[in-house]
Amino acid sequence: MSGEKAESLANLLQKAGFKRIIAKTLAYMIYNPKTTSKKIEHAMLLRQPEVCLALQTLEKMNWVKVAERDTGGQGRPSNIYTLAKPAGEILDEIIKKLDENIKHYKDLANRLKSFKKIGGEKKI
Repeated sequence: MSGEKAESLANLLQKAGFKRIIAKTLAYMIYNPKTTSKKIEHAMLLRQPEVCLALQTLEKMNWVKVAERDTGGQGRPSNIYTLAKPAGEILDEIIKKLDENIKHYKDLANRLKSFKKIGGEKKI
């Protein structure tokens, strides 16, 4: 069930301006706040390099933290990724940014409306 919810959230994040891979990775992590890149790859049907880049981007945004896991001396250690802050806070940041964008575009529209008054309307 969380897979469907994560996909639904990923679609909304994409509509909010996030790239597909970042949206899918973040959406998965919101429903699975402690995970590995392998789990993200399999659940969201992404490739390893895509997930790696998305996680690096999310880490730069201070939304994801990385902790290395020891494999007991066998094989290469894998990283565990966790949300750096509660999911609600991350979503609040996204909502705040969207609200700022809405305000910006409303202000821009109002400024453009003021130019309609210049010279009246011309009929051809």
